[in-house]
Amino acid sequence: MTESTRSPLVQPWDVIEIGARDYLNGDGPLRLRVIHVRAEAAHPNIEWIHLLGTRLHGNRDGQMMMVMVRAAALRRPGAVIRPGPASGTKVPFHDLMPQVHQDAPPASSSTGTSDPQG
Repeated sequence: MTESTRSPLVQPWDVIEIGARDYLNGDGPLRLRVIHVRAEAAHPNIEWIHLLGTRLHGNRDGQMMMVMVRAAALRRPGAVIRPGPASGTKVPFHDLMPQVHQDAPPASSSTGTSDPQG
């Protein structure tokens, strides 16, 4: 497989699962849905990769975080889960962002007007 046809080590939409020793200042196991991978991650001799993503808690997205991950950890079987679109598919940036659930708009007052002063 040539360098140009090799699948990237990690890409947006991937979920990574690594131990605390495999990311800088690790505070326990990390499950991260990747949003952005810096361009230098494609370098074959890179040791650390900068990733932006959302930490996963169960199946829910949590806090957004930037982490430096050991490239060797991402090469381990099972460390990178690729559930998203096929490699090379363009995904709109807004689709990569965690979903924000907004409360329903406030109900109108008993007077039936939309004036907040009521």
